[in-house]
Amino acid sequence: MFIEQLPLVTDGDSPHSTAFLAQIIRGISEAVAVSDYSGAVFWSRKANIYLTLKYNMPLKDRCFLANTLVALASQPEADMSQAHVFASVAVRLLKKKHLDKDLIKQGFAVDWKPLWEQVRRCVFPRGKERVFSADSAYANEIIKLIRECRRFFPASATLEILEEFLPDMNPHNLIHMQRVADVWTRLLPTNQIPTPPKSFQGSSAAVDAPGFYWVPTVFSLWSFVTGNSDLDLYFLGLLARLAEDQSGKPELAGWTDDMISTVFALGLRDLDLPVGSGAGQGGRQSRGSKSKILPYFARFIVYTIYPEQSTATGSYSPPKTSLSQLQTLLQATETYFHPSNYGAWSSKLSNFLHNLVNEFLKRWRQESKPDCTTPTELRLTPEIRKAFVESVHVCAFLAMFSKDPRAVSDANSTIKLLAYLEPEIVLPKVLDRVFPSLENLTETHRTQACLSNLGITILPIVNRSLFPSGARNFVDLLNLALPGIDMNDPMKTSSTLVFISSAFLAVPLANVSNSMVDDDENEDDREVRLSTAALEEWILLFLDRIYVLFENLPQIFGSSNENTMENVIVSMASYALQIIFQQASLELQNIALKSLAKFISTTVIPSATKAVGKIISICGAGSPSLKLRHFLPLTSARIKEELAGHASSKPSLPQSSFPFSFASLSDASLHWNQYAFLNAIVGSGDALLEHKKLVSSTIEDMVLQCRSYRGVKWAAMSIGAVVQSCTAIYPRDFRSVPKSLWEDPGNEIHCYVEESIYQQHYNYTPAYMSSSYKRWGEFGDSKNFSVDWHIPSDDEITFAVEMTAKYTNMTLEHLSQLMKSSQETASSASDTRREQSFEFSRWIIILRSLSASVSSMVAPWDDMSPVTDDRSFELACPEHVITVHPNCGFLSSTNPHHAQVVQLRHSIGEMLIQLVTHFQTHREDDIGPMKQLVKTISKLVSFRGVKAAALANMINGYKYVKSTSKTIENDKMLPRFLLVKRAQILHLHRRRFAFSHETPHTTQAQQLMTCLFDLSISRYSEIRMLSQAALAHSMVPFETLKKKFFKAYLEKLVSPDSSEHVVKACLHVCNTGIVQDMARRDVDCSYLFIKAICRPFGDKPSIQELVRNIFMSYLGNVSQLSIGLAVPAELKASVRQHTRLDAESLRRGEASLSQSNQYLLKEYSELLTDMLNLIQTPSTHWRARAMAVNLLEATWRPHDPQPLNLTTVILEGVVSSHPTFRDVCLTMLVRILRGLKARARVSGVDRTKAFRTETVRPDTSVIDTDQYLADSVSSKMTDLHDSSIVGWYCWPQKSKFYNQPDASFDQTSGGIEGLPFTDTQSKDSVEAIYTAISTPEFWTKLSSYHALESSKGAEFFNTELFKLVRALACQYEDTFCEHIRPIIEELVRDPKEKSKQRAAAEFLAGLVRGSKNWSTAKLTKLWSWVVPIVSGAIQASTTETARFWIEFLNSISVNRDPRRVLPIIDMIFKWKLDPTSQSFFMESKKLTFMKVIVSHFKWRVSAYFPTLLQDLFSVVRHPYQQVRDVLGVLLNEITQLLWTPSANNVSDVLLWNVQSQGGHRVDVYSANSNFKGVVPVEPHTISKPLFEKLFADMQQWRQVVRTNNVGPSDYGNASKTLLACMVASIAFPCNTAKYTFLDYEVPELFRMIEFEDADLQAAASAMTVLYAHVTFPVRRVPHVIQQVLDILSSEMKWQVKVKVIPVLQVMFFRNMHCLSSEMKLVILETVAALLDDVQVEVRTLAGATLAGLIRCSERDSIQALKVKFEGVLKATKAAKKKSTLPARTDVVATGGSPAIGSTRPHPLIVKRHAAVIGLSSLVLSFPYEVPAWLPEVLITLSSCVSDQAPIGATVSKTFADFRRTHQDNWKEEGMKAFTEDQISILSDLLISSSYYA
Repeated sequence: MFIEQLPLVTDGDSPHSTAFLAQIIRGISEAVAVSDYSGAVFWSRKANIYLTLKYNMPLKDRCFLANTLVALASQPEADMSQAHVFASVAVRLLKKKHLDKDLIKQGFAVDWKPLWEQVRRCVFPRGKERVFSADSAYANEIIKLIRECRRFFPASATLEILEEFLPDMNPHNLIHMQRVADVWTRLLPTNQIPTPPKSFQGSSAAVDAPGFYWVPTVFSLWSFVTGNSDLDLYFLGLLARLAEDQSGKPELAGWTDDMISTVFALGLRDLDLPVGSGAGQGGRQSRGSKSKILPYFARFIVYTIYPEQSTATGSYSPPKTSLSQLQTLLQATETYFHPSNYGAWSSKLSNFLHNLVNEFLKRWRQESKPDCTTPTELRLTPEIRKAFVESVHVCAFLAMFSKDPRAVSDANSTIKLLAYLEPEIVLPKVLDRVFPSLENLTETHRTQACLSNLGITILPIVNRSLFPSGARNFVDLLNLALPGIDMNDPMKTSSTLVFISSAFLAVPLANVSNSMVDDDENEDDREVRLSTAALEEWILLFLDRIYVLFENLPQIFGSSNENTMENVIVSMASYALQIIFQQASLELQNIALKSLAKFISTTVIPSATKAVGKIISICGAGSPSLKLRHFLPLTSARIKEELAGHASSKPSLPQSSFPFSFASLSDASLHWNQYAFLNAIVGSGDALLEHKKLVSSTIEDMVLQCRSYRGVKWAAMSIGAVVQSCTAIYPRDFRSVPKSLWEDPGNEIHCYVEESIYQQHYNYTPAYMSSSYKRWGEFGDSKNFSVDWHIPSDDEITFAVEMTAKYTNMTLEHLSQLMKSSQETASSASDTRREQSFEFSRWIIILRSLSASVSSMVAPWDDMSPVTDDRSFELACPEHVITVHPNCGFLSSTNPHHAQVVQLRHSIGEMLIQLVTHFQTHREDDIGPMKQLVKTISKLVSFRGVKAAALANMINGYKYVKSTSKTIENDKMLPRFLLVKRAQILHLHRRRFAFSHETPHTTQAQQLMTCLFDLSISRYSEIRMLSQAALAHSMVPFETLKKKFFKAYLEKLVSPDSSEHVVKACLHVCNTGIVQDMARRDVDCSYLFIKAICRPFGDKPSIQELVRNIFMSYLGNVSQLSIGLAVPAELKASVRQHTRLDAESLRRGEASLSQSNQYLLKEYSELLTDMLNLIQTPSTHWRARAMAVNLLEATWRPHDPQPLNLTTVILEGVVSSHPTFRDVCLTMLVRILRGLKARARVSGVDRTKAFRTETVRPDTSVIDTDQYLADSVSSKMTDLHDSSIVGWYCWPQKSKFYNQPDASFDQTSGGIEGLPFTDTQSKDSVEAIYTAISTPEFWTKLSSYHALESSKGAEFFNTELFKLVRALACQYEDTFCEHIRPIIEELVRDPKEKSKQRAAAEFLAGLVRGSKNWSTAKLTKLWSWVVPIVSGAIQASTTETARFWIEFLNSISVNRDPRRVLPIIDMIFKWKLDPTSQSFFMESKKLTFMKVIVSHFKWRVSAYFPTLLQDLFSVVRHPYQQVRDVLGVLLNEITQLLWTPSANNVSDVLLWNVQSQGGHRVDVYSANSNFKGVVPVEPHTISKPLFEKLFADMQQWRQVVRTNNVGPSDYGNASKTLLACMVASIAFPCNTAKYTFLDYEVPELFRMIEFEDADLQAAASAMTVLYAHVTFPVRRVPHVIQQVLDILSSEMKWQVKVKVIPVLQVMFFRNMHCLSSEMKLVILETVAALLDDVQVEVRTLAGATLAGLIRCSERDSIQALKVKFEGVLKATKAAKKKSTLPARTDVVATGGSPAIGSTRPHPLIVKRHAAVIGLSSLVLSFPYEVPAWLPEVLITLSSCVSDQAPIGATVSKTFADFRRTHQDNWKEEGMKAFTEDQISILSDLLISSSYYA
């Protein structure tokens, strides 16, 4: 739509857009047809520009481009940097969802597998695949592409994705599970019904399966792991996306109440709110204020809200609990929104609210559209909308005053969105809070918050159709906000300015109080109309505030463009004034301009010069002619007056012309008026023609008389301002209504504007203005609006050209004379040369402004010099590339002024070339003029009327204003200011991109950039740096010149004749982004770059550091660079079918590409030779040698035969004496070995192929999991499965197995012929490696170096050495065993030598890991000496060396079948624990190594578990804590591993979960004993008897009497072991055994608290806190809660009760969404019963808990509790005083002894205190609101305030808390709930007394 609003556009600009698109289509087609990936990248970027320019794209072409780019992005061998470009453009092509159906009709479809393969390369790389550090960033774009493409996956893709990934879901390997879940949850499509599994057909169990049958499986998998933010994010993100996509068909998702409850419990857990003691969630780390989960949580809630009467198809009825659950959640968390409850959760909660309301509004808007497909009965209703708003707005208003600025921002946005839903509910409450806060300026925090809120909500407030009465308050709000403009309070000032600017976006600023009254005017209209009379006074007061703001700017303001607070405030003030001036009526605009003119004429504020100028530039938005008449005569006269007084007569350079220094204060008045004059011209258009003579004479005076830098600069900028105002295309009208409505000549009246100089008539429209107040708040429609563009007239162009020609000729003449006199001036004449320097600077500054002027008037390709147009550098098929430019405002060649301007530009260019030559020859040390010269050249070459930084700022400003003002009724409805601004941005984009990338460069432009190149290697650093930046900026549109100057810099860098400053300059250039980018993406440039930076540059530290930075930057961002990569034949056929291509052109293109590839391969060979020669040169520094190897590795081509010279050099480097060089060679040798192996598998000899099998099972086959596990630890060496992950959840149909080679695999011939892998084309390299490792000297050297102590201090396992030995053992088998064995034996001899132990572990790990394909005989021989060495080393290891042997186990165990290392496993599991051992380290070490084995092989070694558990339980009373801690962790891990679902296939899993509704239906589990898909809650048969025996033994140990109850005990030790196990279970995210022993553990936990052992009590108490935060399955929550209630109801010490009550409180809060109303009532009654406890601590804690429970419960329970407590209170009046207490009946006297129980309080006091605490709980459960029943409760409590202790004290505290929590809104809302009599009674208790009363 916006394309039609652009200037100079006819018929959608079809001539340009059609030709441009045709070029793109043809270019991509040709590039694909000849496999030119670089060409495809080139044309993809062109397509990106096409989309940026908002051109329309035919559906057929969109489909073709999307299909082609998706295919290119998903090519498996494509460079990731290129795939990133293809993917980013494809994402933009597919982003418009409303085109999906049309694209599908065009045949657009996407296969998910290639896209997954691209992601897999980065996420799950195989050993042979190289992953660069930059690839992850590129892969993110592929992930974005998946997000857009999954809508086009076929229906069968869902089942394929599930079959691919579900077998890999294993909670015992959480990291892997997270990564897998991340992928498949992104891949799954949710927009179409998937194809069901075959097993579902005809199955009675699948009858009720939802269309998206995988939903229950997601919940099932989710139940396996809790407390993991990543999995929560992936699963909830998928479910939220499904809920949104299928909101109109909930039966397809099959949502249930249990699913809703589960999601709410998750969302509450993610909020991480402190409950009870104040701690957050146990075991869950808060990730800061930002949460990625909450937006999905909000979306899921909104899209599962359905009306109570809604039904779906069939018998399914969607759940109705989402809204009620949301209300419960907000009700329970309301107190956390209050400012006094500020914490880390504040911004989380506010952000959740904002997302919640935003999603609700989005759904409401979607369902309000006429084309909505959601059935009417499933749509949101007005009742739901009102209930939603009433639930949310209370929390939003509390968060509005938060101490967290992010929370305030989100709360304000939430309130604004709520206002569009229910304005009559929300906006009055906004005003109720805003007015008191603005009137009472003492509460600065509330004032600031309200001003911020007004900036967001003012538009709905003044919208007459949305909130008719809101506009009555508008002027009052404006007046109250004015004191907020205060430079001493920047935050309040910025909030005020945002409010004011937002207010007038849709409100005309006019006094219509005396306008004619319509018949239909109501009371609101009348008050609004009359209120406008105050706008005149307000605008003057506002300007006065702005003037004061300027007067208080700091002295240094304006000296830089830094993003300081002052700069921000001035920018915001300028924006506010722009809105005000453009919205002001003529009268008010004239009044404001008078005020501003008076301020300028009477004031000079040096620090505010730029700020005032900025305001003048925008104050003529409504009437440029009026602005000119106010300011031009005034400022012109002042300028001439100052110049006549010799202002700016002293020469100065930029260094000495700090704008507001003491030296320049004498010129302050001149500069003040100059800048005002300059900005008065800006944007004045044809109105400037009236003042031609005045402008011309003033500029001439400034140009000829100003000599100071600032005076000259602003004189020159005035020329540019004239040219820009007259020739540029820009919007003239940003008002809130079109010009045709604002200014209607048919309804004009006359308004006289009297000035001292002139008198003039102005017109405006009374028809609109007189009734404008009725249309406040109206927005523009992007589908129906127009823009009034300034299109240059002939007179304007003539005036601009005359000005340009006049000053160009004047400047060129002066510069010519200066050069002549400079040549004649002797170098010793310093004064003369200084004067000449000033003059050069002066006229070059003027020339820079003229350069910008001429460059903005004519196109860059219009030039007198020949045009160079060479695109063959990048494209294989360049013949059809024709430059087509849109009409974007340059002078056409037919314009009579065109030739003159071209001539002027050419003359300026020639002068610049002459100046460069002159300065290089005669004034090389004249820095000041040369800097101006560099800037001028850059301006002439690169400026085209659009500044990139200014455009970026404009875009950012547009986005910000849009975010604060967009509405929800229609996403296309925006303030007209934004619509016009967007059209302006699009126009500037067109002008900017019109000369990008393929722009032909002229000969003169090339000469000028060559000048910049010469200056960029100048001996003067200032010139160098400036020229380098200028050249980089100027080269952006010229691709050919980029490569040319790239090579030129590298030639200078490597030239032996280059001086030090030249080398340094070239190195600085090599460190820039443009050069690095070319080196990383262009193969040829990359090779040249590498050779250049690896040469020696001397030992100067600064140069060495620069080289290092270049090297690190390149290495950190380089990616794969391919040569000769082919495009698949089917893709070529596809493009040929779509586009008719010329066969001869394609033939030439293929030949050209082939020639280019040959050249690049030759370059690679030369690079390899040069780098190897450099490495082998003895004089080469070690750092350069290491860099060379690293860079060779980065560019290494693994698919080519490996050259012998490379292998030889790397082999020598591996045993080099220098550690850094040795390490890089080690890595490179590993790469070479992997490359040899990969090549052998593809085209060489792979003798192991026969032992690898990939089997595909029939659907009917069944895997015996028990047998599989038994085989995993047997001696059977067939069907080896190198995974401990796959099969745990379900078995895949396709699996890869290995068989161990037998003796026939071994060949006795010797040499390389018997090796398992042989690359015949790299035979020399294979033999060289074989020869090297067959000598003992190689291993002796290697081991001696790696056994040395690390130079960095700390010792770390060297994975690269491990990888080297592994690769050698894999490819050369036991060739070197006889040499390495004695070395290893020597290394392990001394267990205290850390370095030697580490080296031995590295060698052994590599050897064992690499023996994968050895024959059984060789393995037997290997184990015969490895096992004794490892056993002895581990047992002798110390605290410092044991970690190396743990790394050894890690390295040999990961992703391996247990049978491959079975001797090691047997060795470790045969160790026995010795409880009598005196060495805790030895015993804990045994357990630690067992744990390592269990952690790696997991369920695969479950055959060991029965015996192992017996041994572990036998030492549960171990005396050492270190042993018990490890023992508890190991016990937990083993018990977690006992349960395995192991479904036969994916279909079975899906069917299981459909039956159990994701594990929520317990009856399925009990009905079918074979069903294993639900997380167990009963103990496993193996562990159950062991735990039962343990708890039975603990009861006996507990009874053992200890002397004085001190010292360790069996019960204490066993309990601590059990606690360690429980802590591990809770901290361990896997839930496969977490809930199985709670019935035993929880009661025992509270018994531990009673046991006389301080350490045990502390540990058990801490455990209760963790236990309270455990997330339980929905079906298990009632049982767990009841268990705690039973404990509370039992007889126990009161000290234990106070530990249990907080547990119940937290568990209730965390699980409230899973509790039924009945269960909640039982909990309330149980806690209420605790109020009668005789111990006051229990009563008090029970009361606090009861208040929280009431807050989270149904309101029906409140009345019952109220009646109950009030009844008890009436029945216990006798307890008010001690004197009225009856005699006690609970005291029994014994002879001569004190009465039993006499120390306890009287039972009547206890009952009365319980009732008071209960009523107090009711009051405190609503800390920020006053329900209808609460005043009565307070009155009742007030009668007890004088009761005896502790009753009276409790009442007093209750009233104090009530007063504290309600004081913020007492006057607005609190008092309204009370009658006058009640307030009178409670006044002393509720109202704070005055000090003076």
